[in-house]
Amino acid sequence: MILLRAACTTRRLTVAIGAAAHTRVLADTGTATRRAITLRGGAGLLTLAPSSPLRSLTVIHGSRTTRVRIDAPPGARQCGWLSAVPLP
Repeated sequence: MILLRAACTTRRLTVAIGAAAHTRVLADTGTATRRAITLRGGAGLLTLAPSSPLRSLTVIHGSRTTRVRIDAPPGARQCGWLSAVPLP
């Protein structure tokens, strides 16, 4: 499960992920390098800068790689936004 929230106070987009053990998750924020999200006990959290969008998440589990398209604008542009996306 992927949860997304844009807080009005910080104007930042926060991404929370729950995944199976031994899963890797990479966040595409529009830069040249995707950001790895550290998972501990199957849960991970990433907070982006107010100007950073979230284009997609790449979920890698064993030999299976799945890209989940998000297309969330920067947190500074979406005060109070909340969304949940299931992992495939």
